[in-house]
This record gives sequence, structure tokens and C-alpha cells, in this order.
Amino acid sequence: MSRNPNQFHGNRIANRARQTASRRGAASEPVRLSQCMIVKNEEKNIERALSWAKDIVFEQIVVDTGSTDRTVEIAESMGAKVFHFEWIDDFSAAKNYAINKARGNWIAFLDADEYFEPENTEKILPLIDDIKRRADIICCELANLDDDGNPFSVGVQNRIFRNTPSIRYVGAIHESLTYTPEQLYKTNAISIVHTGYTAEAQKTTDKAKRNAEMLQAELERRPDDANIKGYLAQSILADKADPANIEKARELFREVLDSGKPLYSVVAKNSHDFLISSALRSKDYEEVLRLCDSALKTIGDSPDYNYWSGVALHCVERYDEAWEHFAAALNVYGATSLINTALGETGLFNLFEAMALTAKQRNDDENCAKYMTLSLKQRKYESNLCEKLITVLRVACGDSDHEIIDYLRTIYDLNDPRDKLFLAKCAKEANDIVLMMTFHSMITPEEKASLAAG
Repeated sequence: MSRNPNQFHGNRIANRARQTASRRGAASEPVRLSQCMIVKNEEKNIERALSWAKDIVFEQIVVDTGSTDRTVEIAESMGAKVFHFEWIDDFSAAKNYAINKARGNWIAFLDADEYFEPENTEKILPLIDDIKRRADIICCELANLDDDGNPFSVGVQNRIFRNTPSIRYVGAIHESLTYTPEQLYKTNAISIVHTGYTAEAQKTTDKAKRNAEMLQAELERRPDDANIKGYLAQSILADKADPANIEKARELFREVLDSGKPLYSVVAKNSHDFLISSALRSKDYEEVLRLCDSALKTIGDSPDYNYWSGVALHCVERYDEAWEHFAAALNVYGATSLINTALGETGLFNLFEAMALTAKQRNDDENCAKYMTLSLKQRKYESNLCEKLITVLRVACGDSDHEIIDYLRTIYDLNDPRDKLFLAKCAKEANDIVLMMTFHSMITPEEKASLAAG
């Protein structure tokens, strides 16, 4: 049967019109937010998972998939509506079951190891009220915490959405919502906290093994799905008990990038990052450059890929090109608000140090001193770098000791005996005996006694 060439365009317009009409109809309705989650053996997390939303939600729906601990008991004691769903190795089926039980007109679907901090929680209802006339899904940041409670990466997730039959989860694992671009509203005003990647969480839940088994089964059903291969590789890497998993993951990541198929952003990033790190360790710098070029084209500008390109180019003594990539990394880093990069707060030290050493190779004394200084302001007790800076300053300042000392005051506290002793040691290693004696002379007898006492 022949199709009208404008059929698909017409369907899209019709769908958009239905969405708009639906939003207009709901615009005057007060927001009734249902919190939904699926759980299994989450007694350590369930109280916090339910507490964050208690004051803003219309109801709390907990779907248990087979807990053998106190998860259900705790959830019921906190007033949640608890339902039971027989686990069938399908996250979408369980989540859609939870949505079907919800009576609110909006859904907040977080896992038990995720929550909003109070300052974010209070923004949710006003945000929904503000965007409900023009969007159906809120896309917000999700911060993954390490064992010390610090964020080590940030991604984005669609976890707050209108309760409408057209929005449901698909995919047995690494499930996602069905939607059109017009339905999405992106914001960095709120951020979800995720604790599921801590070492303790991985050890107690054994999620990596479970996910690997599910993804392997999914891959058998869809053997050409590059994204499933990428997720499987990442799950295999999380199981550190078997050293052979590293090579298995490497092979899968190569297949992902060689497939030429469209990739989810997280899969593209994980695949490139792992293979680049492997190539750096094996000193295959041409492969590093090839992979970084691929990443910059498929993922977009990133501090990481420019930085790693710069490292590879520096190692093969292509210093001018290395400088260009380091400068690009710094420029992109300054323009982004995300920390989902290897060049986080501490990583900037590595970038500044690389720029300083590259500037030195280019005989660019001004930038050499500038980036050594910036590096030391990140980590001031890096002795090798401090020694190099003293050498550079001696060449630039000649016999003017006070100019060198005044410059070092911008980094070090010369009222602190530890800083004075550190500078004396660095000056000695730099063979600058005059500066060494000067810094030693600044340490009072009382300070020497204090330093000796530890």
C-alpha cells in the first residue's frame, strides 16, 4: 500500500498537538506528585529514599521484587503503599507496574540509593508547576558519590515526568523512558544524589554480576546492539575478581567503536575512555591520538580528550601541537559546569603541570612560570615542581633574591614554618644555596623546636 509522503510529518504534528492539548488541560490542575520506586533488599537505603520526598509528594509507591530483609516492613511503617511484583529480569516491566499504581498526575521515579538534598527538594514542585504547560519530562543532573561522599562524576537523568500513558519505560536493563524531544525540559537547578557506586554498595548488592548476566542475555537476543555491548563491558569491568574481565571488556569496547552505529553518550564515553587509558598505559600514542580524535568528533569538545591528546603529543615531542590541545582543554574546562571529567578539581593540577612542562620545551619562560605557579597553587607541596619553579625564577630574576621571595609569597605562607622549611629543601635540591640559607634563616628557634617535635 502506498504511503502519503507527508504522513510521518503529519503524525508528528498531530502528536505534538495532542501533547499541547493535554498540557493545556492539565495546566490549571494542582501538581500531585507520586514518588515511585522498585526495590529489593534495600533496608539500608529505604528510610532515606522515602524521607526526602515525604513533605512534597501526594503518595509513595514502593514495588518490591522479592526482598528477604526488612525493606517491606520499613516502607510500610513509613506509610508507603507497598506492592509486590514477581521479578522477570525486566526493569521496565517492574517500573511500569509501579507507574500504573500511581494516582498522581506527575511521577518522581528514583531508585532506593538515590535522593534529593533538602535544598533541591523544595524546588521540585515549583519547577513542575512552571514547566507543566510546555513539557512533560524534567531532565536533571545526577551526581555519583564516592566512598568519602564526594561526587566523582555527573550525568543527566529523566526521573520526573507527567503521568500519562505515552510515557513508559522500555528495555529490560538500562531502561529508558519513551518520549519525543519536544516533551523534554533540561535543567541544572536540581540534582539527584546517587550512592550506588560506592565500594560498600557494590559489595553488598552484587549489582555488577546481576547486570552482566542480564546484559549477556539481552545481547543474545540482540547480538548487533552496540549499546548493549558497551553496557556489558562496563558491568564486566566492575567485577574485579577475574583478571580476564579486562581483556573481555577491551574486546567489547573495540566492537562498540568499530560498529559505526549510533551510540548513547554514556556508552561512547565509557568506550573511548577505557581504550584511551589502555593505550596510554601501553605507550601507544598514535592510538591515543586516533581515539581522542574519534571522541572529539562523536562526543564533542571535552577537556579530557584534548588533555590526553596533549599528553600523547608531548610524549612524541610534538610540543607546539601539544600546547594547542592543552590550551583547548583549559578553554573547554572553563566553559563547562559539569564535573564528569578526568580533569576535576584535582585534575587541574595535571593540566597546569603539563602546560608548564610543555611551555618549557617551547622555550616559553613566561607561560612556564605561570603554569608552574597555577599547579603549585593546587598542590603547593609538590617538591619537584617547586624546584623547577625556583630554577626558572632564578634565571628570570638574576641575583634579585627579594623578587624571587616575593613571587613565592603568592603561593606559600612565609609565616608558616612548614612552608619555610619546604622552600629551603626545594632551594637546596635546585642548587640555589643562597635561597636555601635565606629560608632557613627565616625559621625562628621556637619554630625549629616545634618542627622537630613534629
